[in-house]
Amino acid sequence: MIFNPANEVEARNALEHVKKLIEAGKPFDVTQIRKSRSKWQNKYFHAVCKDMGDHLGYTAQEMKKIITRNCCPVYENNGTKFVKGTSDLDTTEFSEMIRTMQQWAAENFDYYVPDPQQ
Repeated sequence: MIFNPANEVEARNALEHVKKLIEAGKPFDVTQIRKSRSKWQNKYFHAVCKDMGDHLGYTAQEMKKIITRNCCPVYENNGTKFVKGTSDLDTTEFSEMIRTMQQWAAENFDYYVPDPQQ
């Protein structure tokens, strides 16, 4: 269920819902909803993939896979490690991935990835 804490009624309903789950002894998960990457982040990333791919001899799609494998966060599930895909990143995670990508490109390919604002 999604509740808007800015709405007083919904905030009260959320607290009541959680209270019922606690009283029932039921396991539950409370997660913060974060915005997925923005349109400008998506446009920027695809431009970087194309430019960097052209420079290094890869297609934009190949470069996206290479960057994802080397720069996206890794998580573990049942002892297996997975790389989080770029479309699964929220705006904060995507910004961190961009910083990681810039450093990775500079260190490994002597390639400058401009800041998104440039």
